[in-house]
Amino acid sequence: MASLWMLWKEWQTSPCVCRGGCMERIGIVSPNIDITVELLSKSVRRKGHTPVYINPLEFSVHIGREKPSPSYPIDMAIIRDVGGVELGTEGVSFRFERLREMSSDIPVINPPDSILVCANKYLTTSLLLSYGVPVPETLLTQDTNEAIEFIEECGDAVVKPIYGYKGKGILRFRPPVERNLLESILKQRGVLYLQKFVGSGKGDVRVFVVGKEVLGAVRRIPSNNWISNLSQGASPHPFDVDDELVDISLRAKEAVGIEFGGIDIIYDSEGIFVLEVNATPSVRGLYSVGIDPSDKILNLLLDRG
Repeated sequence: MASLWMLWKEWQTSPCVCRGGCMERIGIVSPNIDITVELLSKSVRRKGHTPVYINPLEFSVHIGREKPSPSYPIDMAIIRDVGGVELGTEGVSFRFERLREMSSDIPVINPPDSILVCANKYLTTSLLLSYGVPVPETLLTQDTNEAIEFIEECGDAVVKPIYGYKGKGILRFRPPVERNLLESILKQRGVLYLQKFVGSGKGDVRVFVVGKEVLGAVRRIPSNNWISNLSQGASPHPFDVDDELVDISLRAKEAVGIEFGGIDIIYDSEGIFVLEVNATPSVRGLYSVGIDPSDKILNLLLDRG
């Protein structure tokens, strides 16, 4: 993949780019080229524009030169992925700062700050609740005894990393609680984020929202455990969207400030709950049931230009 500097040099020597119907260079930010990047790229080309792949792991800044580093060789951008926390929290912070700089110069979706909100389960859960969006009973604590009491009261609970994705690092606890395991997690993470386990353990629903429209949904059914992420082996199946699901999904989107995203919802005997909001969602599940959201996402960006 070409470096950011090489893309800049190519841009400097290529024909002029203009707004108002002319060709746009549309950045797609991602460390990997997956089906989401491929579909977005095809959409960009269909509309007569040029996709530019930007790998956030190649971001660099040289401070102190007489001339500043070149800006990004694009007119607008879609953030597909920034790179996970396993690459280092300092690296994540740096990449987000560069994306903030990018978004101050050109239209960018989703806004970097809203992606950061969604990456933080504590902030997301708090904002959802403030918008009247139903969420499972949740506890954040630095006290193992308090965590054990919560699990015993719930009867079934999950412990999640506050910053996590793709279902990684999630553990389920039932009484009697393994204190040593819980203390080990607390020592590693510094805080415990627990939620009452809701649903049947037989899957959840990912609702895909773009702008003010719900494009569709898929039921994600686990293959060999209770975790519903496709990256963990779950399979996507068509799911009919009703008015209640639309209302909850749009309120969840507004709560966290995203332009488009995936809303993870679960049905329980007590009602419907929003588990998480994904601001950099893969479209793989939705595409597998015949829905391609790439044109809608691109139109949303072009309208911002």
